[in-house]
Amino acid sequence: MSVEVTVKYLGDPEKEEQFKQKIPTLFEGVEGHWEVKVLGDQRNTIWELTVNGPTHHLKPVKTLTGLGNIPYKPSSMESALS
Repeated sequence: MSVEVTVKYLGDPEKEEQFKQKIPTLFEGVEGHWEVKVLGDQRNTIWELTVNGPTHHLKPVKTLTGLGNIPYKPSSMESALS
């Protein structure tokens, strides 16, 4: 299992690093090479999740939305990936 993680535009380098550390753990026990992209919005209200699997089958892009005062959370990503 290998996971290539791209996290950009969350506006908080610490949060970006948390996502980069958390996402690979969600793929433990899953075979093949996976690509996960998380693209944020500067207002912290919209972010996109894209997952590309080993058969190059692209999982539909999920657009996650929240209120401007709710920060990005790795737990939200975990829910979206399950």
